Amino acid sequence: MSQFRRSERELFPSPYATIGTRARRKPQTEDRFRTDFQRDVHRIIYSQSFRRLRHKTQVFYFPQNDHVSTRMDHVRFVASAARTVARCLKLNEDLAEAIGLAHDIGHAPFGHQGEEFLTSIIGRYPHLQRIMPRFSHEVYGLRVVDRIAKRDSEQPGLNLTWEVRDGIISHWGEDYRTHRLDPGPNNKDLEAIPEFRII
Repeated sequence: MSQFRRSERELFPSPYATIGTRARRKPQTEDRFRTDFQRDVHRIIYSQSFRRLRHKTQVFYFPQNDHVSTRMDHVRFVASAARTVARCLKLNEDLAEAIGLAHDIGHAPFGHQGEEFLTSIIGRYPHLQRIMPRFSHEVYGLRVVDRIAKRDSEQPGLNLTWEVRDGIISHWGEDYRTHRLDPGPNNKDLEAIPEFRII
């Protein structure tokens, strides 16, 4: 370990803090200066898919309003809040920031209305419905970071840690009727999610 890098356990002392990664899809040599999750933050923000978020609106306002909130604004706000919450709980701030930055990387334009619109199109085509029953930005987000997103000179796929990929897929579960969020299973196999595997 580099003399310039403090250990994660020193930075994030809670016994519940995630230290190190379970794995990446492809092995990567250790970085002398950055933790695995700091590397993920950089891989995400330098990707073309992340930079495209600045062109997607989060909320539509009146056209005369020059304070339109973009999807990039939203993920930066979420990443900042996630880092603050993680710091208060002595959890891994780098992991929280990486998940916050990437959590909406698969969102369609026009927020959840865009997602519902795409789902209605899928519903018109039985062969599409068999492949992907509905458009899910969480599932699509995992597809983006694993197969589509790239940094300028690299092959597609960001090769993020399992924990960040899990955070992208796991922010689903919102029930807008009951306003309840139920946690998912602890040992989920990210590769076995049907909608992800076949699209």
